[in-house]
Amino acid sequence: MPVKKSDMNVGKYSCYRPYCFYCKHLLDVGEQEGIYTGWTCKAFPTGIPFPVINGNVPHVIAQDMLQEGEIVYDPKVIPGGRGDEVSVWGGSWVTVKEWEEIRDQEIARQKSLLKK
Repeated sequence: MPVKKSDMNVGKYSCYRPYCFYCKHLLDVGEQEGIYTGWTCKAFPTGIPFPVINGNVPHVIAQDMLQEGEIVYDPKVIPGGRGDEVSVWGGSWVTVKEWEEIRDQEIARQKSLLKK
């Protein structure tokens, strides 16, 4: 079951949240300390790999790590003071337009690394 916005600041949802927390494809929030076990999403239904959930591998292109299909990070759009905003890795909030530019740059970076 997807996380409800009303649940975002209570109980097991700590103040630090991996960027996966803000993805439209998140299914379940697991442990929030240590290695973040139990987090699942449509791309990783058996568990989001640690390099993805800790932000070392921004999930903007499909990964070979037990991923289902071609699903990638797609941030939930939250109405904000500068217009609609989304969260990106590192805890930054940016506009949708800024996100699209960041995403495109990261896709190009990751593809260039794969060619090496």
